[in-house]
Amino acid sequence: MTKQKLASIAAHDAKGYRWCYNLGVPNLMLLTRPLDIRITPGYMAIMPEYSAAQNRWIYLNRDAHIPVDEYEAGVNGDSIGRWEGNTLVVDTTMFHPDNGILGIPGGGFRTPESKLVERFRLLNNGRVLEVVSTWTDAKVFRTPHSSRFDTPVCRATTRARPNAVCDPTTRNARNCFRTPVIAVAGRSGTASDATSSRRVRFLNDSLVMNGIVRYLGSSTTRVTVIH
Repeated sequence: MTKQKLASIAAHDAKGYRWCYNLGVPNLMLLTRPLDIRITPGYMAIMPEYSAAQNRWIYLNRDAHIPVDEYEAGVNGDSIGRWEGNTLVVDTTMFHPDNGILGIPGGGFRTPESKLVERFRLLNNGRVLEVVSTWTDAKVFRTPHSSRFDTPVCRATTRARPNAVCDPTTRNARNCFRTPVIAVAGRSGTASDATSSRRVRFLNDSLVMNGIVRYLGSSTTRVTVIH
């Protein structure tokens, strides 16, 4: 990894924010706008209220990724999930090499060889959604790189709003996305917490499957870099 490569990634992402490129994983999970998360027996859909982010599909009805020669790599990759008790474990691979925002919270960036494992679970009697993300990529990280965000779940009376539009003709194209200020773990191995503005919506608290909410939206997200 070189300073030139990191500068190139930063310039790529700055251009993407400015011109409303499709965000992709992991950055669509950090939008300040709400996310609606819906679960069926066959899939989980994560739907951002933002024009420059695609819906994310996580398939629960297959245990293997699509063969590389049959899959057109995208900004969200190919995601499959399985339940481990009340935790949904999601495995994502086959990211596009150039499209989308490439930076990863806490440092580093994704490549076509990156693998992401996320663990979704509800805490505090369903009031908080915790997502622990772990990236592995020999080209980028010496060891697995993990971070966690905790998202408070809002009341069932909250309702969806129209999508926010990213308009590249204005100077405010980046206003709907905020990179959280993340303190990277120090030499002692401890990690610091940082908070970014984010709103979370939980539309119907009766729609719960295996401990994961079917509809999610917005609030304050606490992001912690684990290592």
